[in-house]
Amino acid sequence: MRNQGNISPHTLYYGHPPANNYSIVLGKAYSKATTEFGLRLAKKALGQVQSHLPNIVVAKDHIEEIIEVGDGLWHFCAEEDRSPVESEQMLFSTLVNIMLDDFGVTIEPTPTHTLLEEETVEELQQEELVWRSEVELTN
Repeated sequence: MRNQGNISPHTLYYGHPPANNYSIVLGKAYSKATTEFGLRLAKKALGQVQSHLPNIVVAKDHIEEIIEVGDGLWHFCAEEDRSPVESEQMLFSTLVNIMLDDFGVTIEPTPTHTLLEEETVEELQQEELVWRSEVELTN
């Protein structure tokens, strides 16, 4: 819906055009993502860092690495023909691992997001290592 001045209702109400939430949160690292999973994982990780470690500043390179992990996870789920529920569980499990390994923060599983069995997480991590090495070879 537009008015005569070609201004959206959002712009009239808030005084500025709508902005993409991911680009605001992730900054320039946003442009490195190739999938929604990469964006979601990075945004969730930064949200957890903000709530658990509010004084920590996460470097752009680190955000880009998290995005790459999320993108790799999406490709893994697509290749393995994982269901949406399994994919979401894997995304949450990856978030838990990133928070523990990179920031020392333990996230408890919620009723809607339970951790996968350890074997599946280890398989995913191995697949990520293979994917990262393939990416490094092509760059």
